[in-house]
Amino acid sequence: MRFPLRKASGQEPPGPAPAPLPFPAAPDTPAAGAGPAPVPPGLHLRAQASAADARAERVVRQVRKDLERLEASLARLAVEQADLLAVDPAAAAASPEAAATLPPAALVRALVALHEENRALRKQLRKARKQRERALQLARSLELTAAGRDARLAALEEVISALHGNLQDLRQHRDLILQREPAPLPLAEPDR
Repeated sequence: MRFPLRKASGQEPPGPAPAPLPFPAAPDTPAAGAGPAPVPPGLHLRAQASAADARAERVVRQVRKDLERLEASLARLAVEQADLLAVDPAAAAASPEAAATLPPAALVRALVALHEENRALRKQLRKARKQRERALQLARSLELTAAGRDARLAALEEVISALHGNLQDLRQHRDLILQREPAPLPLAEPDR
């Protein structure tokens, strides 16, 4: 099939088309009219590509590219979906066979989360133990202070009761002395 060439303005029309190059005849070519010429080995007409074959190859390449893009999208989606997957440690411990089917990335995330939670709980435990020790020390010091105060109060009460007893003894002694003394004599009136 020949396609007409465009003529550009200012150009001369092309001359006659060149004659096709003649192919030399093969030396073992049978004489004309002896039947169809044998096809050299490796050159079959069916092996030649046609336009349909070229279109089929383009479709196959396009389908392969689409498949590659789809596989990449699925892989990306699987990674994103794996980020949405959360592992329940109690359920995983209850069913290790089912946990073995989970994606490794999800198990690693769960393990890291458990480690972080464990570390935070240990930190809280250390803090609570320190607070407990401080509270026990404060309670001991308060008990010692209270025991000292109670001892001082008891000593003060004993001193006060002893003083009160002494005071009572002094009053009784005074009352006895007053009872034993003779009545005072009236004073004589002076002479005038």
